[in-house]
Amino acid sequence: MQPAEGLFTRQLPGDRYREQTDPVLQLEAINVNFDGFQALTDLSLNIGVGELRCVIGPNGAGKTTLMDVITGKTRPKSGRAIYDQSIDLTALEPASIARQGIGRKFQKPTRF
Repeated sequence: MQPAEGLFTRQLPGDRYREQTDPVLQLEAINVNFDGFQALTDLSLNIGVGELRCVIGPNGAGKTTLMDVITGKTRPKSGRAIYDQSIDLTALEPASIARQGIGRKFQKPTRF
């Protein structure tokens, strides 16, 4: 079964007026620590409209923690994650972030 045309690729009305350099996700000086272990230190990242980024690194590099911050599972000690130039993800609950269209896919199938 094929997904409905445009189901995952629909363009939002405002998208046609954006430049590719406009940030869709901005991470500003994100800091996360767990019981004294600094998992993320002053992490800043801008992702533009239509831009694809890959996060790679060894175990313990902070990849999962980064995704946890973006999806609301982990709150940073400081810093902000701004979506669509105005929505502070660090102030939202995970369900509200999901309603914005932000989610994740785990490697191992799990039930939730």
